[in-house]
Amino acid sequence: MGRYRILRDATRTDHEERRTNKNTANESRDNEYFQYSPITQDITVKGKNLTAQGDTSSLDQGKDLNDNCLNALMALVADTSPNTHALSTNFFTSLAAHGWQGVRRYLYSTDPMEQWQSHSTIPLTAEKLIIPIHTGQNTASCHWTSILRIRPTDCSTYELYYLDGLNDRNRANTIQRAIMATPLYVPDRGDTWTVIPCCPQTKRECGPNSALNMALALKEPMDLGRSSQEKLKNITERDEKYRAWARKSLTDDKLAPL
Repeated sequence: MGRYRILRDATRTDHEERRTNKNTANESRDNEYFQYSPITQDITVKGKNLTAQGDTSSLDQGKDLNDNCLNALMALVADTSPNTHALSTNFFTSLAAHGWQGVRRYLYSTDPMEQWQSHSTIPLTAEKLIIPIHTGQNTASCHWTSILRIRPTDCSTYELYYLDGLNDRNRANTIQRAIMATPLYVPDRGDTWTVIPCCPQTKRECGPNSALNMALALKEPMDLGRSSQEKLKNITERDEKYRAWARKSLTDDKLAPL
């Protein structure tokens, strides 16, 4: 099986770029990358079953990644960074529909002044929290984005970073307002909100793209993946490669190399 590093094409040397057989080399690399076939059997990721027909088939080209697959991918992404938790995709959907009271059970609080019944293992004060977001459900504009919430060491404030493969400012503003209505983001406390410029997706690959953006942000904490986002722009057919990367990760039950 070949390597699955998405960023490898972006770091080729000038010598490789000038090779006379460049087209042949590119074709060989693509064949190596895409030799990982679609998932045709049920698989288990992080102890949860994903069916070939109902779940992993959503990784096929032209389809929108479903909640179960994105939850599994984000759980694998969280595993790559210490003290990182991933909320369910249901969190933001329920927040938009029912407000904070309808979703606070997804977290638990240790503050005696603000506690509620919850069976969650994710603390409200988590050091790093991944919030996957699905907007435009059941419409042509449905789209996956995500938030990374970080609590710097010895701080009581939080930094929120928003990642969107479409870099849609209107969507970012809408989501910011929704999160501001929760204890997860309190500007008066000193919390900050930053939109991270992402490499634009070229097709409807927002699910794998959202997981990849989060993985890069966690892998490169100094700039939240900004340098790699620039490199991604040099990769041809990158959206198809996002899907191949996601298939590899889910099948191996471990995040594939970036």
